[in-house]
Amino acid sequence: MIGGWQREEEAAGLIRTTALAMIATYLGMDHDVVLPQLVARPDQLDRFRSVATQARADYVHLLLVADPSVVVQRFRRRAQRERDEWTAYATRCWDAAGGDDALLDWTARLAAVDPAAARVPSTDQDETYAAVLGVLDGDS
Repeated sequence: MIGGWQREEEAAGLIRTTALAMIATYLGMDHDVVLPQLVARPDQLDRFRSVATQARADYVHLLLVADPSVVVQRFRRRAQRERDEWTAYATRCWDAAGGDDALLDWTARLAAVDPAAARVPSTDQDETYAAVLGVLDGDS
């Protein structure tokens, strides 16, 4: 939903500044914020953590995880099932970067981005949701 994302590689990243301002405002009104996005760069994670700290809000970095082969299978199933422009674009990018081997490499590198992140096994929807709630409630 960000104009220019197909032509400009940095367009999606630029929206983070706007998102951070929105998050700061919402946290400042004593509301919770959940950002359902893969943020895989430590410098970007620091920006989100800083906004939460400045608002005196709790910050939880939660990472849904699955066996790397399952990640690849899910990606390929989604690519076959979904017909939207973003999925087609993402598929082309990963295939150009090395396909399944690139996805496997990425899952290995992602684990090191934030060792303190709460890792929740991504199994079925109900179990995963319950585990996410447990982390947010401080049970994990």
